[in-house]
Amino acid sequence: MATENLNRMTLPQTAPAPDISIVIPCYNAREHLETCLSSVADQQTGYRYEVIIVDSSEEDVTPFIRERFPWVRTVRLPQRAYPGVARNAGILNASGRIIGFTDTDCRLDSRWLQVLGDAVSDGKPVVTGAVLNGTADSYIGTADYLIEMTTFHPSRKSGPIEHIITANVAFERKVVDHIGLLDDTIKGSDRMYAYRMVQHGIPIWFEAEMKVYHKNRTRLKKIFCNQYDCGFGAANVRRWAKVSGSILARCPWLAVGIPIARTFFIARRLASGGIRPLLSFVRHYPVIFLGLLAYTAGYLANAFPKKHSQLETIHDQT
Repeated sequence: MATENLNRMTLPQTAPAPDISIVIPCYNAREHLETCLSSVADQQTGYRYEVIIVDSSEEDVTPFIRERFPWVRTVRLPQRAYPGVARNAGILNASGRIIGFTDTDCRLDSRWLQVLGDAVSDGKPVVTGAVLNGTADSYIGTADYLIEMTTFHPSRKSGPIEHIITANVAFERKVVDHIGLLDDTIKGSDRMYAYRMVQHGIPIWFEAEMKVYHKNRTRLKKIFCNQYDCGFGAANVRRWAKVSGSILARCPWLAVGIPIARTFFIARRLASGGIRPLLSFVRHYPVIFLGLLAYTAGYLANAFPKKHSQLETIHDQT
């Protein structure tokens, strides 16, 4: 579904405008909705807020949400949407001056809304936060967490950052007005959006107290498929946006070194948290390394220029 078609899917506005709009994409994730939305309901905050579920599931979750969480608004898309498209639909239906993103597989800390609202109100136009391991009792789940989430590890100190994670980010509405909506791509839309923010001189702040607990994948096949998709999307981002690491776009075969390079970067990030995160990394490294190989395979599958890249087509139209 093209992003421009989403303007026809806006919901009527009846209540006073909230301070914060929380946008949550949903695709075949009904089993996660109870935990996710319950954590939203438990927020300890003085800010007015609304919640918008953008659902493109095979089975419509609207009846379930209306029964269990009648205060949640639902945007129903007619077919499966990439994450960027789903979030754009939420943005177009949002009425808050602050827009926050999270995912169905996340449980929010009880002060999440208050912390993000205070940070943005304090003059930080974009705030991203810490992602904690929501499957700490699972060996495979922890490996998945360490592969994907260490940039936003809770041991990181609050401060400037050049990345966002759409599982835990908020920004002023004027950011969207300035740089536009997210890119329509299956993987990498968050990295692309952060790149555009930086290019437009919009600072991004990491707030360590803005916390979510992420339910990671606990099956090897799902980890490998996801890492393959992540690598595939990373090749798009580096080739067309010329972000950090774009040397790989010019010399694609250097990608064979990705597992070693990412091993180093993950270990370096975890080192800031002391010896325990590093020991956990070593313990889970067999699965982590296999995941990095899957990422590399995905990158190489999309590393060589094509005439009609998805992301190239999108940028040619803007």
